[in-house]
Amino acid sequence: MYSKFPFHPCLARLLRSLTVCGTTLLLLAACKNNHFVYTFNDNVINTPGEPGQQLANLLRDANLQGCLNQLVEAGKITDLATVKLLACPGSGVHTLVGIDKLSGLEQLELSDNTISDLFPLADLKNLRTLGLRNNPLTSIAPLADMQLLRFVSLQGNDRLPCKELAALKARLGNTLSEPLHCVE
Repeated sequence: MYSKFPFHPCLARLLRSLTVCGTTLLLLAACKNNHFVYTFNDNVINTPGEPGQQLANLLRDANLQGCLNQLVEAGKITDLATVKLLACPGSGVHTLVGIDKLSGLEQLELSDNTISDLFPLADLKNLRTLGLRNNPLTSIAPLADMQLLRFVSLQGNDRLPCKELAALKARLGNTLSEPLHCVE
């Protein structure tokens, strides 16, 4: 009966042995030692059996969450306080919603994605280095109040207002790499 559906062998065995349909919780618990990421509409809903499981459902963007999950799987992070660097260039990241929970983040590399809204970064007060080359940004206003920010890369963001860039350039000087349309 269940052989028509492509189940993981663990789930297939469990389904064959059950006479009554089990709950989703039971199915997930039965396979807790396997490393699978369960998504719904491209949103990560569960990563059972992973160390640092409190990081599993942190970010709205599945690609950004996947990038964070790779650090967890590699054993490089185990809790929110230890996340200092997150590098996800060219990862298909669309939104940064939820990234504010990584309050200890100091370096963030998100070049070559499709990020247009930086407001989720506003609460990252420890951020020092930010790479955002080649994203469709239209405003960098949230960066204005980041006092520890020392290096920002914004090349390829040709829709950014030069006035906002000038204010950031006054503060950062040569450590701001700006788009060509605002370079004098």
